[in-house]
Formats: sequence, structure tokens, C-alpha cells
Amino acid sequence: MCKYVDIHSHHKESSPDLIRIVSIRADGSLPVHKLEYVSYGIHPWDSTMNGIEQTLVFTESIKSLCAIGECGLDKNKGAELERQIELFRRHINISEKLELPVIIHCVGRFNELIAIRKEGRYSQPWIVHGFRGHSQLALQLVKNGILLSFGEALLQEGSKASESLKALQPVQWFLETDESNADIKAIYKRAALLTGTPLNVLKEQLFNNFLSTFAVQK
Repeated sequence: MCKYVDIHSHHKESSPDLIRIVSIRADGSLPVHKLEYVSYGIHPWDSTMNGIEQTLVFTESIKSLCAIGECGLDKNKGAELERQIELFRRHINISEKLELPVIIHCVGRFNELIAIRKEGRYSQPWIVHGFRGHSQLALQLVKNGILLSFGEALLQEGSKASESLKALQPVQWFLETDESNADIKAIYKRAALLTGTPLNVLKEQLFNNFLSTFAVQK
């Protein structure tokens, strides 16, 4: 039986029927935990901290690491764009070296993100988490090889995220809880309703997406 998959969460609680990738924010010390699946990276909001890039030296020593990030670009918060791009490139270079996907935080910098992806130097999966944008942007991102992850915004009636989800193919997206208190199962049910997909079929599709994107064993 396929498990639910929450590809980006700040909640450490789990259950036997759930795979949850817990996002660990780089803070200068090696994360100590007993989590099965972890992503690790420098949030763009922390890009103003002097020497923050030194925290990335711990990345390869995290045994349960299955993704890099969250990292990325934010127009409204953090260091100047040049500095954010520098840090983002550090993350995507690590992802290429370790052959791991990247979990991306992107606010107002999608043109820059796509431009970097189009350089053609990066082959590992990129996933923009917490996508809330319109369907045209969603289609532009996936056209350029960038996957999307949707969260609690799907629970809002008539949200742009809901319309974007319906415009995509099932292999192009994931689901998540991020920092919200929403139940991943409720988000799954909403996604199933929006796409007209039986819940068990959706679970199987997203579980297969997880297996094909993240470096994990069945």
C-alpha cells in the first residue's frame, strides 16, 4: 500500500502511513536527529548572515539527506540578489555532486530562477515548494524542467494554486505541509477532488513521483 508523501515540512512528527521530508535550516551546527528523510540548506532569508555558507560543509555528513534546501531567491527578504544567487549556486552545485534534488523557495524571482536553469549545466530535479502562482507561471516552470509542490493554498477555494494544479500533469508535482498546521491527508483529498482523481490513484502517482525523484529505496 502506497504511503502519503509530504516532501517539505518543518514538522518532525510522522506516522507509519506517511513519508515526510523534514526541512533542516542550516544554522552553523551539524543537525542531530533520528529522522528518516531530511533536506538541508540555507534559507534565502538567512542570506544576510556573515559566513552562513560555511554551514554547508555539514551537508555530506547527514546520513538521512535526500534533498538539498530549502534554498533559493526571495525578492522581498534577505540579501541583495547577487548574494542570493551566489548562495543558490552553491546549493545546486552540491546537488549535482551528490545527485540529489533541490527544494526551492522562490518569491518574485522566477525569471532569474528559470534563467539559471536554462544555462543547461544542471541535471538534478528542482522543485519549487509552496507554489501559489498562476497557471501560466506553473506551465512556464515545468516547461523549463522545474517541478512544483503545493500545500495549504489548495485548501483555499478558488486559489491560484488550485488552478495551477489542474493545469499540470500528475508527474509534475508533489504535495507538502511546510509550516502550516494542515494535515497532509486533507491536502491529498483536496488535490484528488481538484483533479478528479481517485485518492488511491493519486497516492500511487505521488509515491512513484517520490521514488523517481529522490534517492531513496522502496
